[in-house]
Amino acid sequence: MKVIEGKSGLNVFEPLYEHLCKGHYCSKLVAQSVEAFAADDLDSLIKLCELISATESQADQIEISIRNKLSSSIFAAIKRDNILHIIKFQDNICDSAEDVARLLSVRKANVPEKCKSLLIELADKVESTVNFLRDCCANLVAIHSDGSKHNYNHKTILENFSVVPQKEEITDELIHDFTKTLFECEEESDPVSVMLLFHLAGMIGNIADAAENAADSYIAFIGN
Repeated sequence: MKVIEGKSGLNVFEPLYEHLCKGHYCSKLVAQSVEAFAADDLDSLIKLCELISATESQADQIEISIRNKLSSSIFAAIKRDNILHIIKFQDNICDSAEDVARLLSVRKANVPEKCKSLLIELADKVESTVNFLRDCCANLVAIHSDGSKHNYNHKTILENFSVVPQKEEITDELIHDFTKTLFECEEESDPVSVMLLFHLAGMIGNIADAAENAADSYIAFIGN
C-alpha cells in the first residue's frame, strides 16, 4: 500500500481524523438531543443544541487549518482536490447536525408515542454510521503512522469504508418507517408538529448521507 504523507513526513490523515472526530461528536450529541426532545426535556435539549453549535465551530477551525496547509510543503505530495472532497463531506456532517439542532430548538412538537422510539433509533443508527466512518479513518491514521504494527492492508481498509453506504441504507429504511408511522398517527399530533417531525427525520438522515459521501471520497483517494 502506498504511503500517504506530505514531504515533511506528516501523516495527512491525522488532521482529517481530528476533524472527523468533531463530526462524530456532533452526531452523538444529535442522538442525545433527540432523546431529550422525545422526553420533552427542554433544559437538556437547549444545552445539547448549544454544544452541537460549539462543536461545529471547532470543526470549522480545523477545516480552515487544513485548507491553509494544503498549499504548504506538508501536503505537497497530495492532490489538493482529494483532500478538499473529503473535508467537504466531513464538514457536511457537522453542518447537518447543526441544522437538526436549530430545528429541534425552534418549537416544541407533539410527537406521537409510536414515533418516539423510531426517531431515537434513527438518530442512534446515524451516530453508529458516523462512528464506523471515524473508526475507518482511525485505521488509516494507524497504518500510516506505523503500518508494521497493525493488521490492516489496502484491501481491508477499502472494504471497511465500503460498509458505510450499507449502514446509510439502514438509516434510509428507518426514515421510511418513521414517516409511514408518523402519517398513520398524525391525528395524535397537530399539522405543524407533523411537518416539523417529517423534516427532522430527513435532516437527521442527511448526517448519514454526508458520512456515506465522505467514505466514497476516502475510497476514491486511497483506491487510486
